[in-house]
Amino acid sequence: MHGILKVMKGFINGIKVAGQKALPSLGVQLREDWSSRVLIQSPVASQRAFRIRVLLIAGLGVAAAVAVFFLPPIAQDPAYHNFADQREIWGVPNLFNVISNAPYVLVGALGLLFLLRDGATETPGPFLDSRQRTPFLVLFAGIFLTGFGSAYYHLAPSNATLFWDRLPMTMVFMSLFAIVIAERISIRAGHWLLLPLLAAGIGSIVYSQIRELKVGGDLRFYLLVQFFPLLAIPLMLLFFPPKYTRSSGLFWMVGLYALAKIFERFDTQLFAQGGFVSGHTIKHLLSAMAIYSILRMLRSRRLVESPVDLKSVRNHDESRDYPGLLPRTPAYRARNDLTGTATHVPRRCQVCFRSDSAG
Repeated sequence: MHGILKVMKGFINGIKVAGQKALPSLGVQLREDWSSRVLIQSPVASQRAFRIRVLLIAGLGVAAAVAVFFLPPIAQDPAYHNFADQREIWGVPNLFNVISNAPYVLVGALGLLFLLRDGATETPGPFLDSRQRTPFLVLFAGIFLTGFGSAYYHLAPSNATLFWDRLPMTMVFMSLFAIVIAERISIRAGHWLLLPLLAAGIGSIVYSQIRELKVGGDLRFYLLVQFFPLLAIPLMLLFFPPKYTRSSGLFWMVGLYALAKIFERFDTQLFAQGGFVSGHTIKHLLSAMAIYSILRMLRSRRLVESPVDLKSVRNHDESRDYPGLLPRTPAYRARNDLTGTATHVPRRCQVCFRSDSAG
């Protein structure tokens, strides 16, 4: 386990270094804030550069969606259900693949408890805007249900039971996508896209199941729902600056899930090494750790302490999100008129708003 964590740290540091090299070429200057250990964007990013990055992400999404329609239907491979570890222990078939879903239930329950208690709504707290809490609720509810759906599937793997494994997983994929959009691009966009994304995710697996019952399965849209966020989320993390400290939790999430998919790919080979644990079992544990890294991030994060030029904020399409919060929340006591002199919010809030004239 120590070796795995060491590899993961190197992987995440590599992502950060790549981001430092990529962002300046897109019109963004970065400086390192060693106190919060996050990259902060200096207020020089132009509206044009911001739009280019958003259009790049949107363009990739449109291209991926269009490409799916040109692919032939993709049926579920029956060999997918032939997992390496099929041992029946204590009368439970596929015991390790079944019980390794328990961490999903645990992490989901812990996340829901954290979000539903008062600590998640305190100011300063983990959210700049209360709207950001909703996709996290969907995320942890989805991972909680995934624990039960995946356990049910592994008791008797088949195309019919696989539906109940993948259905809550689409909630996880789509809520994560909405979370990163709200965290890095626009709170408003993330809030309004949550329901359409959830509908698309659930619709993809329902469509696949209907096709399975009639003329054979079609996984094209489910694969789009699963794998496009895996491409778009790292790009958004690299292209857009964080609003909060502890943003490395999102990099840990991406890295751990990528590692989980690698273990899943080598399920049989890993089980053949010692015959004790299979790659698919480890995949369950690592993907649960990926979601736990988000919960750990939420528990301790605060707003990034950095000077924010309000003109730059407007350029980043967040001016509609920030000013509306300033007068409503005591912790963000800044001037209502955005043309006044510089106003410093207490250090406890970890943010300082600076006006155009003072910038």
